[in-house]
Amino acid sequence: MVLHLGAQNWYTTDVKSFAWNTFNFYDSIVRWAVPSFVMISGALFLQRDIPFKKFFSKYIFRIVTAFLFWSFVYAVANYAKNKDIIKALGHFIMGHYHLWFLFMITGLYIYCTFHEKNR
Repeated sequence: MVLHLGAQNWYTTDVKSFAWNTFNFYDSIVRWAVPSFVMISGALFLQRDIPFKKFFSKYIFRIVTAFLFWSFVYAVANYAKNKDIIKALGHFIMGHYHLWFLFMITGLYIYCTFHEKNR
C-alpha cells in the first residue's frame, strides 16, 4: 500500500518540490517488497507437486477470477467517472495499472510449473 500511495502523485509532481522528494522517499524504501513477495510466494507455491488439472482449475482459476472481478470494478468506476464506454472496456480488458502483478504471477506460475514437469 505504501508503494501505491507513494507513487500515486509521483509522476505529476514537480521534481524539485518537497512533495516529490517525500513521494520518492516512501516509494524507494518499499520498492523491494514486490520482488520479495514474488520470490516468497514462488518458493512456497512452486515447490509442491501439483497435478496440471488441479493447478489450472484451482490456482490459476482463482487468479483469473480475482482479475476479472477487480477489473470489472475498476471499469465500472472508470465509466462512472468518464462516461466513455470504450475506455471502460479497455480498463476491463487490460485491468487497472496495479493489476499487472496478476498477469506476471500467472505467467511465472505457468512457466515454472511446466518447466519443472518437463525436466
